[in-house]
Amino acid sequence: MNIIERVKNILLQPKTEWPVIDPEQTSTQALYTGYIMPLAAIGPIAMLIGLSVVGVQMPFAGTIRMSFPSLLSQVAVSYVFGLAGVYVLALIINTLAPTFGGTSNLMQALKVATYGATAAWVGGVFHLIPSLAILGILAALYTLYLLYLGLPVLMKSPPERSMGYTVSVVIAAIVLFVVIGAVSAAFVGVPMAVTQSREEQETTKQLDQFGKNLESFAKGFEKTGQSGENTKTGDAPANLGDAFQAAGNVMQAFNQAASGGKLVEPVDFRQLKALLPEAVGNLHRAEASGEKSTALGMTISKAEARYTGEDHRTIDVIISDIGNASGLASLALYAWTNNDIDKDSPTGYEKTTTFRGYKAYEKYNTRDHSGEMGLLIEKRFVVEAKGADVSMEELKGVLEKLDLSRLAGMKG
Repeated sequence: MNIIERVKNILLQPKTEWPVIDPEQTSTQALYTGYIMPLAAIGPIAMLIGLSVVGVQMPFAGTIRMSFPSLLSQVAVSYVFGLAGVYVLALIINTLAPTFGGTSNLMQALKVATYGATAAWVGGVFHLIPSLAILGILAALYTLYLLYLGLPVLMKSPPERSMGYTVSVVIAAIVLFVVIGAVSAAFVGVPMAVTQSREEQETTKQLDQFGKNLESFAKGFEKTGQSGENTKTGDAPANLGDAFQAAGNVMQAFNQAASGGKLVEPVDFRQLKALLPEAVGNLHRAEASGEKSTALGMTISKAEARYTGEDHRTIDVIISDIGNASGLASLALYAWTNNDIDKDSPTGYEKTTTFRGYKAYEKYNTRDHSGEMGLLIEKRFVVEAKGADVSMEELKGVLEKLDLSRLAGMKG
């Protein structure tokens, strides 16, 4: 499963996603390069932009911004220590497993630490607006729930002991990352702050414009302040519901800013479903479904169909409109769209390429004849074809049958 689908599923439907993750065969290297490293970069990148470009509003001092070079060294060191922290957390999870009736398995523990941290990593986008960074902590609370659901499934601990297991892991994690924070701060020191105009701070024209967009939306959010009710920017929300509502509003504001000020509403999933043909070659559509899901200000519309043929051959086609979540693509949620990949192994290959003029991602296993291919249309629509007992040519043939021009036109 690619990073896009995994992030979406673990955040929106964790109860059904953990059992899918449980039997998956992977490696430490695959988890780090394909998931941990790109997602763990969201917070550091957001902090770098937030503190050096957007800045912090201080009474009587105006906008305070950090020195870019010294800040860069700090976030880089924090990022490296954070990557190490994931593995240490996995060691803790694995060590505690027998205590709570579970089974020690370091790879399973690493999977729990990795996928359980997804909400915290995605919540790192709130650092783009320093005054709202506390909402990143609130978003990270969802990580507690993810761990609570994942520990009994992957570590085989009794469900009735999941709460104690989760609390023990969380306490250990807090201690771990406090130590990491202290060590990284000591390693690089405290970055120097400078007060300057936006023009003087302009590192690049594009970053400056991005910062202006973010500040504009932040001011708008602060004015409305949840319509003057319980939750106000910078204050502790009255309850968890208000916290997540505030987080959703800020997430939506960020996505809107990242897309140049446009509020994007995903198209009806029924329109996407209409693009799925009844048959492709000698494969016939066995089932089709669609849905619209919203979480933390991200709304995704999706339609999918399964095509089956002789000898248990299957191809799943998924069309997703990531709508106002498209601004997150540049922060590595859609890693293959921002990178060039070219890998060969004894059992297959993985690479980025182009298909019908769009950036594409191919992955194929020659041993079991399974593969997948993904396309990004208009930086918004994600089209995927995944198959078992099929060739890559057959997967491409399925995508050839889709009216991609019509899909691109739905951007409207």
